Amino acid sequence: MNQVLQNCTICPRKCGIDRTKSAGYCGASDKIEVSKVMLHHWEEPCISGTGKNRGSGAVFFTHCPLGCVYCQNRDISRRSCSGTVYTVCGLAEVFLGLQRDGAFNINLVSPTQYTPQIIEAVQIAKSEGLTLPVVWNTG
Repeated sequence: MNQVLQNCTICPRKCGIDRTKSAGYCGASDKIEVSKVMLHHWEEPCISGTGKNRGSGAVFFTHCPLGCVYCQNRDISRRSCSGTVYTVCGLAEVFLGLQRDGAFNINLVSPTQYTPQIIEAVQIAKSEGLTLPVVWNTG
């Protein structure tokens, strides 16, 4: 994972910064920052489920590199935002907690800048019993 972050080209900005030493164009370092975790009942039915399903397990990430002018999550997802820092294992536990809470899926909102860490967290969570589908929810 560190090799990918040492010359970061993960997002469309491809800034090439060493995120193990400083933040990239997006504002993200090698630390995972999450602005909000929740059961989201107001996504489209194909994402949040229908009937007795309890909502999408939304994980909103900070430091989105896109900066879309129409973004409905701009207050919590922009480059300048800050969030709660999670380790890879801590993020895996968030996924498992959402599953225990009855989530229909794991809904990763604006996740691209954390791709390597998320892959590792999903692998850990799956080894510990995560069975939910994972939704990559991005602009």
